[in-house]
Amino acid sequence: MTARASLARAKDPGGVATVGPRRLAEDRLLLSDLDLALGDAQAAHREAGVALRLFRMAKDAEGQCRGHVRRAHALIELKRAGEAAREARRALRAAPLTRTHLRVLAEIALGRALLRTERGQARLA
Repeated sequence: MTARASLARAKDPGGVATVGPRRLAEDRLLLSDLDLALGDAQAAHREAGVALRLFRMAKDAEGQCRGHVRRAHALIELKRAGEAAREARRALRAAPLTRTHLRVLAEIALGRALLRTERGQARLA
């Protein structure tokens, strides 16, 4: 499937019934990444939130972790570092202990947020 097809599917209102919440959530994370790369942090935050809700529907803890990480990065760009730190901590709580790469992604997001709010804590994160 092409990137365009994934993006079109993500915007399809009937997508959940067609492909399921997990696949649609993955597409929404891609949209969030694209929005953030294009400098639209507000849209990135919104898309990550939609993905997070879909991952909750699918009971996908790993996806929820990644959704929180994406929201944290978007919030950092929106100059809302305190909220970003809370999102990153949620990502850490959602990350399964056995999924080291997800924990690292959450810790990076937390470190970025703390560098903007609590420099001393950033060293510990």
